Amino acid sequence: MLYYLRRDDFWPETFLYSTEIAAGNPDNWADPLDNKGARSVMLVAIRLLFHLGVRTIYLLGCDFRMEHGGRNYAFDQWRSDKAVDSNNRKYDVLNDRLAALLPYFKKEGLQIVNCTPDSGLRVFPFVEYEKAVAAVRDGFPQWVVTEGRYERKKK
Repeated sequence: MLYYLRRDDFWPETFLYSTEIAAGNPDNWADPLDNKGARSVMLVAIRLLFHLGVRTIYLLGCDFRMEHGGRNYAFDQWRSDKAVDSNNRKYDVLNDRLAALLPYFKKEGLQIVNCTPDSGLRVFPFVEYEKAVAAVRDGFPQWVVTEGRYERKKK
């Protein structure tokens, strides 16, 4: 289990190494990009993965857009027009914040790619899902030899 302290203000320059993790800002306080509110667990997830040593993140299902009267989730869930508008504004703010983080990600060797076709998440390059899976699989050995792993060494 990993515990973290939440931070209530987003600062791109301290995002990756602060002892607390920022998910955004309160609705009444603007970040350095002049965005208010729009908290997102995506920022927390990226920060935690970075902390755990992950340096390539593949995003899947990040459509970053909602439509009035549309099916906006993978399950049945009605959302009011006001809720749809609010979520779309949050996606715009998150695009802004992630764009501000790109130079810090690059400096630390953190690569994020989006595997969601026609996504509203415009910050990261798009890679087809099949190509992403192939890229990950290419880094794994074909066979892992496990014979002898439980044998004690003879003195």
